Amino acid sequence: MLANHSIDNIILKQFSALLLRLGIVLFFFSLNRIIFLLVNFNVLNDETITLSVSYWLKLFAGGIRFDLYSLTFLNVLYILATLLPFKFRYNTLYEKTTRIALFYIPNVIGFAADYIDMVYSQFTNKRMTSDVLDFISAGDGFANLIPQFIRNYWWLFIIFTLVSFAFIFINNRIKVKPNTEERKLSFFLKNTAALLFAAIVCVINSRGGIQERTINLNTAAKYAVPNHYNLVLNSSFTFLRTIGYEGITDYNFFNEEELSTIYSPVFHAENKKLSPKPTDNNLNIVVIILESFSSEFSSLFNRNLQESYTPNLDSIARLGTYMLSYANGTRSMEAIPAIISSVPTLMNSEFISSNYSSNKITSLPYLLDKLNYTSAFMHGGNNGTMYFDRYANMAGYDYYYGRNEYKNDKDYDGNWGIFDDKFLKYCIGQMDTITTPFFTTIFTLSSHQPYTLPSDYLEKHPVDEPSIVNSVKYADYSLGKFFDMASQSEWFDNTLFVITADHAFQTPVDNDYNSRQGRYQTPIVLYH
Repeated sequence: MLANHSIDNIILKQFSALLLRLGIVLFFFSLNRIIFLLVNFNVLNDETITLSVSYWLKLFAGGIRFDLYSLTFLNVLYILATLLPFKFRYNTLYEKTTRIALFYIPNVIGFAADYIDMVYSQFTNKRMTSDVLDFISAGDGFANLIPQFIRNYWWLFIIFTLVSFAFIFINNRIKVKPNTEERKLSFFLKNTAALLFAAIVCVINSRGGIQERTINLNTAAKYAVPNHYNLVLNSSFTFLRTIGYEGITDYNFFNEEELSTIYSPVFHAENKKLSPKPTDNNLNIVVIILESFSSEFSSLFNRNLQESYTPNLDSIARLGTYMLSYANGTRSMEAIPAIISSVPTLMNSEFISSNYSSNKITSLPYLLDKLNYTSAFMHGGNNGTMYFDRYANMAGYDYYYGRNEYKNDKDYDGNWGIFDDKFLKYCIGQMDTITTPFFTTIFTLSSHQPYTLPSDYLEKHPVDEPSIVNSVKYADYSLGKFFDMASQSEWFDNTLFVITADHAFQTPVDNDYNSRQGRYQTPIVLYH
């Protein structure tokens, strides 16, 4: 045991002791991450050869962000019990009880989840989420797995036991000399201030920082390549963060034998030409996703319109191929996974923010990378909005261009991001520098409430009041300017453009579209 006088030099007050204990928790979370890497090295090794030291530093530093979240939730009751502004907390029984029940037990359980996932994640390809409760409650299978797990991975169980004992042993060395002579009022005020400060820090940690949105499973994309998401996360975080989230309902209408006689989704390609190979003549592909562009705004699809609100889109469509389609959902966050990764909306919550957002997915950038395509996602919105930057990373895009990369807030609309015509011009400049063949996804944003329009456009096209129609007209105007400028670029003639919408608009201009069918109708245009 450390001498009392040395303890006094290291820890002067209970608040300092609390910080030291929490720092030790943080250290063991990082230690568990290192052990996770060593245990799963063969699983993670396929991508580590080309990764730099700075990448690994970024990964482990990013992991601390998730660890702070877990640390806060696992220890919030202990923090409260330790900082209560009353001197009964110096009672020996109270101190020992709270340390065991509110500090040791929750943290050791958190460590245990990490060690279970060191093996469990090899089968599920993800960290433990709250849906494991369904597995536990489904029967006695889980209880039977525990002894089997210990037998098969006895060495990992020993490591966990040693780590847990080391954690408890180190914390038991921390002693605090009670300051019983301090006046009650002074003691109350100082500790109340410390408690309020701790509450503020806990709120920040529970959000993962002071950014607009709370960190989620897909935040791992900011720090690691897809194969390493499980490494940057921790199991306490993934479990706690997904509590209360809706999962996918599993329906079983047929058994496998009966279903195979009716329909099989498996297609066996007989023609080798169906497997393309990298060539210098592969077309560039530009997917343009127009915000809220319902089919009803175009006279090509809505025959009731005497004058189309989208003349530029219509003229491009007439030169190519156009068709009616149906949006996957009603929100932009639902559209991106559907368009880029063919992940439909199967839940009330969006895939990007769901329990499954850290699952491995196959996306267009990933597939086209095998054909030597360079890929980029371009959205003029605030970086981090709707998790688009994280999803772009998960989907395998090489580059992401948002408001931060644009670097000119003179063109900021004050709400969502950069005005469409300005950002689309910027996109052309970026594509002029990207190695061909390239695959780019461009997502517009100006045709969205509050329908703000740039002053230079309003000078030429004055409007009575902001509205979805006027914003759609401006977005279409921006699309026309984009094609005029893009046609001057060398890559234009060897590019396939795919134009569609993220979703339809929810307040139809035409009452014929005020139906279950009409609310989802969007255009698709192919132009080469």
